[in-house]
Amino acid sequence: MYSKPLTSLVASVAMSAVALGVSAQESRADHAETHDWTGPYIGAIVGVGSVDASFNLSSSSSSGSFDAFSSDAGFMGGLTVGWNAQDGHLVYGIEGDVSFGDVDTTGSITGSEITLNTDLFATIRGRVGVASNDIFLYGTAGLAIIDGDVSFEGGGPSPSYTELGAVVGAGAELAINQDVSVKAELLYGIFDESIDLGGGDAIDIDNFYTVRFGVNWHF
Repeated sequence: MYSKPLTSLVASVAMSAVALGVSAQESRADHAETHDWTGPYIGAIVGVGSVDASFNLSSSSSSGSFDAFSSDAGFMGGLTVGWNAQDGHLVYGIEGDVSFGDVDTTGSITGSEITLNTDLFATIRGRVGVASNDIFLYGTAGLAIIDGDVSFEGGGPSPSYTELGAVVGAGAELAINQDVSVKAELLYGIFDESIDLGGGDAIDIDNFYTVRFGVNWHF
């Protein structure tokens, strides 16, 4: 038979372990419920981008002989800055970002290759979504700018372009702690601009897609 003091000690240890477990669960629950997305942040983003473009040809010498553009996904990386406000589970705010990279789209007219190189993509967007525990799911929309140049097989002038359009997208952000979060998002840029090639021919920039990942530091 165990002595009464030993029995009391075992019971005390067991009760303490249960209390500790309950306290840890409550602490995690409190953290999940009280995580605050409000405030400014800065971050870094990396991902890939792709451009949809098409020829708009009217000259008799080129309208019957061309190969459609074929885009290769290119790497892009950059910086972001933003601000959030939170009202219950609703989180909303504004975010701006700029990415640099090398996204090539290639086609040809009358056998001569033309490459559209996009090296900058920047946006200013609103974000709104729902935060549950440490996860923030959001939609986003705003304005976008792409910038780059056109190069021709065999050399020659390389006209540059800067196009303004709209952007929509969606993403998910996970808070690692109160100061750091990570995110993944998809953005879809919509453009309606043309690059004049002369002689009545042009390149229409239609869309820009990017899938990217980021880390934000909150203040």
